[in-house]
Amino acid sequence: MAKPAVDTAHPALLDHIGIALWQAALSWKSRFDQMMVERGYPVFAEAASGALAFIGPKGLRQSVLAARMAITKQAAQQFIDRLESLGLVTRLPDPLDARGKIVVLTDQGKVLKSRANTVKLAIEADYRLLLGRKRFDALQGALEILAASL
Repeated sequence: MAKPAVDTAHPALLDHIGIALWQAALSWKSRFDQMMVERGYPVFAEAASGALAFIGPKGLRQSVLAARMAITKQAAQQFIDRLESLGLVTRLPDPLDARGKIVVLTDQGKVLKSRANTVKLAIEADYRLLLGRKRFDALQGALEILAASL
């Protein structure tokens, strides 16, 4: 009996932690977006909504947003344009660079982020029930260590 040929050009995919992390993140994001859409925020069906997670109380420069999201400056500008058209963000002059703009949340954007936080806490509560508090806390601690190592 002949041995099956080994395809060295296309090695078998290995199950690894990267895949598990990616799948868990996709699952979380999908659930979060669905819950936000169900609550009347259709922007969460759009890629532009991902930018909201990076805009803190003081705002940030468009180039910083692009870097943090690992997207082009042009894509970041399209996301900001979309969020601005919905009244969720605005651009203000950068006090440190006359040519630059700072992207900040509008009052409407702040309300949206507050409601998003409520949904995030609900998902976390479900995860705590699923994993148990001790395992959930260990997972959160481990993820914080990994994120800080970047």
